[in-house]
Amino acid sequence: MNSEGFIANWWTSGSMYMCVRCGPGSYRVRSATTGLATCALCARAKYKPDTSASLTCVDCPRDKNSGGEGTTTQLDCQCVAGSTGANGSAACTLCAQGTYKSGLGSFACANCTLGSDSGVGSVVAEACTCNAGYIGPDGQLCTACVAGKYKAESGSVACTLCNAHSYSPQGVAKCTCNAGYSALPGQNCAACRVGEYSRTGAPGEG
Repeated sequence: MNSEGFIANWWTSGSMYMCVRCGPGSYRVRSATTGLATCALCARAKYKPDTSASLTCVDCPRDKNSGGEGTTTQLDCQCVAGSTGANGSAACTLCAQGTYKSGLGSFACANCTLGSDSGVGSVVAEACTCNAGYIGPDGQLCTACVAGKYKAESGSVACTLCNAHSYSPQGVAKCTCNAGYSALPGQNCAACRVGEYSRTGAPGEG
């Protein structure tokens, strides 16, 4: 007897059976060895709200997951890490650049610390890396490179001293040549030739 959501389970000696209805959060599955039907919990990212005889559970909407097995309602479907939105049928939105979200749920994405940035849809604080001109461990507080040093790329690499005849204020990605010095791309600052001059702040390499 396997109709209307019931399954047949044998008592001892196989001489009697009882009908059991699969409850919400579970579905009917038949054993390949005994041929008898049993109830199994819906897997993660699936749910079943009723006691129907369905052989499957319903999938959560795209980019959503449930907190565990045996979910009974669509409201248990929550936005995965790296995205946010209301529980249930509402669409999830990826965390914007400069933010992250590490858990399952509808809570807002968290901002990276000042002086750091992350990619769209980041799932951990460590995705926030210090910007050029700033230094610090990934996911932690970033501080500006001190005057006279620079950092040309994002990440946790150290700030570098400006080369001779160049300078920088704090928190910059490159140094500039002192007055009376200039440089071509990829070269160090050199004194202007006789009859030429350069104002303070002329472009130059670190």
